[in-house]
Amino acid sequence: MRKVIVTEWMSLDGVVQAPGASDEDTREPLEWQNSTVLQGAVPDAVRALKEEDSAYLLVMGSTQLVETPLEHDLVDELRN
Repeated sequence: MRKVIVTEWMSLDGVVQAPGASDEDTREPLEWQNSTVLQGAVPDAVRALKEEDSAYLLVMGSTQLVETPLEHDLVDELRN
């Protein structure tokens, strides 16, 4: 079973976002290798991903996405 790890970065001006290039807000989105677009309800999708055979599931820089798994006790570790 996968372990869900949440990592977030907070800038000095209080902005939370994943690490990236300085121009990341103005360029086309990248397709990330080993990424999964969640389908359906977030809690159900996270539960399904946790059941897969892998070391961990890393969520980076999304405060809105992280709220739901936290509310449903699906996050195993918080890092900052």
